[in-house]
Amino acid sequence: MLHIPDISRVSDISIDEAMTGREFCDLLEIDYDSIVRARQADGPDNVEFLLTELAKIEPIQTRLRELLG
Repeated sequence: MLHIPDISRVSDISIDEAMTGREFCDLLEIDYDSIVRARQADGPDNVEFLLTELAKIEPIQTRLRELLG
């Protein structure tokens, strides 16, 4: 049976067992730098989406009105 560690507790993974995003991509033979570039390119759209969705929430609207006068 495959053992899957409980990742909800950081202490279950030692520093020696952990790997960086780059190391994981290397393991899967995925171009890490292209992923980073794509995420950076998506950043402005993600901010726009987040702000648009937050602005739909009534308590957020109220607080924004207070802040903006």
